[in-house]
Amino acid sequence: MNRTFLARALALAVALVSANALAAWTPVGELFDGSGFYDKASIKKSGDTARVKILVNFKQPDPPKNGARGAASSLAVMEFDCVKPLARRVSVEGRSEKDGKGFVTKENTTMGAWKSINVENFTHQDPLLRLRRIACPAGKE
Repeated sequence: MNRTFLARALALAVALVSANALAAWTPVGELFDGSGFYDKASIKKSGDTARVKILVNFKQPDPPKNGARGAASSLAVMEFDCVKPLARRVSVEGRSEKDGKGFVTKENTTMGAWKSINVENFTHQDPLLRLRRIACPAGKE
């Protein structure tokens, strides 16, 4: 192999690994049994939906299963319906260390089903509704 190809491949690998480190995580409150954060730069709106990357640092790491280490944090992409109060998981991966660091302990890239967000019981402390309002600032409810 030539050196240029190897240098480019190494640079791409470093960029992919560093992407999480460069994310500017903003706290959003308690989310999925842990402290939730979102990356404002990751918000992508497309038609009536918007996606956002989230990080959750679990209060207690997942227990180890089948000899594999449990997850101390997770990185996920959530999608929000900007017209109806709905949300779903696009992808999620468990990480062995806090702040989305360490190795991948589990991964799920199967799109989740749309789930209703309870707008009637909205409080400004509800992180999923806050994330939806951030991702869909002109969303109708």
